[in-house]
Amino acid sequence: MSQTRDEEGAKGVVYVFNTTSLRIRVTLNGNPLQKIDPAGENGTPKALKVPRSDATEIDDPVFAGTNTLQVMFSGSSNNYSAVGIDPVQYSTNKNLALYLFYGYMVLVDLSTNSIISSQKPA
Repeated sequence: MSQTRDEEGAKGVVYVFNTTSLRIRVTLNGNPLQKIDPAGENGTPKALKVPRSDATEIDDPVFAGTNTLQVMFSGSSNNYSAVGIDPVQYSTNKNLALYLFYGYMVLVDLSTNSIISSQKPA
């Protein structure tokens, strides 16, 4: 029966938040995602909902166990080469949040508010 659940795939998502004042383009595992507008006038960041995957590594625009991430701003680019999400500790059915800053990113487990990964660009 657990095989059937595995075959159904991940149900969680990663909410990718743009906390900057610029429109950004995110490339996940080599795939461009929709552009994310800057935070609104009240400072609330805009978010893009991206599915998760049970795969260890994948070339699709979904978050797997190991991911590459490129965040492009006007005139610059930040590359994050090893954004890992342990599927045992952070089930692929859990929702996560990825906060993107000008020179930093933070990945958070929304159910516990614990930081999964935080890093500067490579």
